[in-house]
Amino acid sequence: MGTTSATKTKTPMPVILFIGDSIIRQLYVSFVGRIAGRHLNEPELKEATSTQPGVNGKMKAIPGTVITAGGVRLRFLQTWGERDTREIIPRQLANLEATTSGRVLVIANWGLMHKFRMGCNGEVHDHFSVGTTVLKAWLAANTAVTGMELVLLGPPAVLGLRNPGVTMGRGRAFFPLMQRFANESNALHAKLPGGGKLHTSVLDPFYLTHARWDATDDGFHYSGTVGGTLVSMVLQHIGCS
Repeated sequence: MGTTSATKTKTPMPVILFIGDSIIRQLYVSFVGRIAGRHLNEPELKEATSTQPGVNGKMKAIPGTVITAGGVRLRFLQTWGERDTREIIPRQLANLEATTSGRVLVIANWGLMHKFRMGCNGEVHDHFSVGTTVLKAWLAANTAVTGMELVLLGPPAVLGLRNPGVTMGRGRAFFPLMQRFANESNALHAKLPGGGKLHTSVLDPFYLTHARWDATDDGFHYSGTVGGTLVSMVLQHIGCS
């Protein structure tokens, strides 16, 4: 496994983007491990990427780092809400334009776990609309990308009260609203010439994480084999199992 700068990669290769909070970051680390052929946790990933240009010793932070493994480029972009998505993510995506072609897979929650106090009404729709708008603008600017599969990751089972208002019931209420957003988005894009380049779906990790109370300390973040199982779920979801 090696690292590379997106602006210096000369040969386009498949790209998987992970955009969101620490839940998405954990999935990113698990994906890198799967493609690299070995289990990784975050400290091990930082150690393995210590040769990243401009980094002395261990990698200081995972966000923004481009990992090349198995002929695939993977990148995690961090956002904790709509402001980050609007202001930071477009600049980070711009670095990929020159070397990205073909189809792109995006796995995102757009910082959902930091927005648990959203009302189960138009706020959920607006939260995901911001991210979709950013991706559509990037697709319009990068004509070499022929299509994008956007997988929205639903919240895990919240098995403990980490913060007031963060409950299992509220997390479950988000999922059908996310599914409705995906259906509406796909219906809209189907009317565009050629059916549009963006397709959206939703993946629900609730039942996997609900069964693994032994693998979490806070009900949000899951360790052990949960990450690898979730990778398999994503691959099956997009038809690559």
